[in-house]
Amino acid sequence: MVTYDKAIYATRGHSYYFTCIPYNNYRVLHWMINKTLINVEYSNKHYDLEEGNTRLWINNVNWNDEGSYTCVAINSQGNRYARDNGVLQISVPMRTAAPPNQIIPIDMPYQIKCDVRGKPKPKVTWYKDGKMIDFKTLGRFRLQQNGSLYINPVKLDDEGKYECRGNQRGNMIRKMIKVTVGEYPYFVMDQNNVQQPSNVTAEENSTAKFTCLAKGKPKPKVEWLDQYNVPLSGEHYDLTEPSILVIKAANRKKHHSFICRASNVIASVETKVFLQVYETPKIISLSGPTNTSKREVAVFTCQATGYPMPKIEWYKDNKPIQTSSNVVTTGAFTDYAFQSSLYLFSVELYDAGTYACLASNGYSPDEERHLEFITNEPATFLKSSNEKTGLQKVVFDVQSINCTAQGSPLPQIIWMKDGSPLSETEQIKVQVNLLSTVSIKSTLNFLSLQPADSGLYSCQALNEFNDAQPPTQSFKLAVIDFPSSPRDAKLTNRSYHELHLSWSPPISNGGDPNIIYTIKYRPKIGSFPWSVFTVIDTKCQIHNLQNGTEYEIQIYTVNKAGISFRSPVLVFKTKEVSTASTYAYTTVITTVISSASTKSISTQFTPKHSVTRAEIRATHSSIESTTESSSSSRNAFSSFILVIGLIISTLINIC
Repeated sequence: MVTYDKAIYATRGHSYYFTCIPYNNYRVLHWMINKTLINVEYSNKHYDLEEGNTRLWINNVNWNDEGSYTCVAINSQGNRYARDNGVLQISVPMRTAAPPNQIIPIDMPYQIKCDVRGKPKPKVTWYKDGKMIDFKTLGRFRLQQNGSLYINPVKLDDEGKYECRGNQRGNMIRKMIKVTVGEYPYFVMDQNNVQQPSNVTAEENSTAKFTCLAKGKPKPKVEWLDQYNVPLSGEHYDLTEPSILVIKAANRKKHHSFICRASNVIASVETKVFLQVYETPKIISLSGPTNTSKREVAVFTCQATGYPMPKIEWYKDNKPIQTSSNVVTTGAFTDYAFQSSLYLFSVELYDAGTYACLASNGYSPDEERHLEFITNEPATFLKSSNEKTGLQKVVFDVQSINCTAQGSPLPQIIWMKDGSPLSETEQIKVQVNLLSTVSIKSTLNFLSLQPADSGLYSCQALNEFNDAQPPTQSFKLAVIDFPSSPRDAKLTNRSYHELHLSWSPPISNGGDPNIIYTIKYRPKIGSFPWSVFTVIDTKCQIHNLQNGTEYEIQIYTVNKAGISFRSPVLVFKTKEVSTASTYAYTTVITTVISSASTKSISTQFTPKHSVTRAEIRATHSSIESTTESSSSSRNAFSSFILVIGLIISTLINIC
């Protein structure tokens, strides 16, 4: 049996037929649809009798006419033969459903929807930016059964214009889709590299601000919710800028946590942040005694509030107090505050000072209160830095006298001279140094001592607990001035080689009884250096001089302060020798002695009065050194003279 038209795609309302040609000894008996006998009387189908039932017409095709058609043939022996003749399907025009714009998430699998339908089933192809997608070379791309495009994973360069094409028996349908590769929303850091949103700390009743910074593609929408996921609203909040939450008056009993949600078409993310509301420490009270006698007990109490509850630390004179067996601190919480007590057992002088309690809870500013405390201790002197109460100094010196006292309250030190209060001048200054809260040091500085500064100095220390006779320390100061010049110098005797002098003591020794005298001499004629020596008496003998020679002589007074003005220049002459032999002898001896003594004991000296302290002392040392040298030289030369005299006497006797 031969059949035709195995598949018919029909249009509704039209007429179609199936043809069945049996073998020679068969004839077509009837037709079936989906193996069910077709009753032509009650349907829109009929047989074409002219063809001997070999053609089945289907008029006004409808949806219930779809199916598999079978013709049944029979032969003369009664054998039947059935064979599927064909299938009828109603043709459905192509249609597609796909959003024109699609946003797909990056780094995730995604299906670009393009649902192409129709009968017969259309063939679907995809294009990107005008080029056909080759699924064999692009492993991330795959065509789905429904015609959609599956990408796994999505990359940034997958963004573009896609075209979905459907082909049905030569008919073409196209759908353009704009694809944007998007990003999931995420929270970012601010300019200070702090993740936002982040927890916020605010003072009670102050303004608190949260910032929620989120990115994504497309840009996410930011909204704020309370801890129960209810969007925030009301007069307590300012949401003028969606990404910023402003709480107008922070309250630790009402505000605990908030949720920031960032959403776009791809996804929604959220995070929870917390508001820490604090109260800065506040000291309610600080109480305690302002003064206590020694060996009694003093108790100080400090109360403070804040949130978190503050801790209290104790300080004395800006230094932390160290607890001991005599210093104890305690602490306890009340309903609204923290209370700390400081106990001082057996109070001593050094316990006096400024006491402070400091309340802190980690949130600035800390609060501090002070209380002055004294121990009712009269002023007393500590050991003086001056070992001697009697001081002897020279004029122009710099001198300091110290007095150190202690007491509570801090004593005052008053300076007196010869029983009268002492006032500061340009040359006398008082310097006060605070050693501790109970001890003080006062220094009387003399910038340049003068003779008038000599006297009895005393310092008194007193506070409110001293009696009528405050403690006193005394220092006797004697200032030595330059001495005056010797008086009434005269020549008492002379010989060929000696001059004997005497003089009266100076009018003033400058306050130093231990004075000495310096004598300078040289020949009046000629450029001879001065020879110098010193004596302690008011007379001297100048030896080893040339006979018949005039000498210039000067006498000075010397004490610890320095050297006086010189006396008037004296000029005295030694005796002359009458005979020639004696003259020759004397000349030889005198020449030797004068030459040697000049070299041994002579020194350059120029006296003056207006000199510095260093110059005076240098001169004094030079004089003493020269005097010792001169004395030694004179002894050596005296021995030499005797030897020469013996030699000359022997020669004279022989002659």
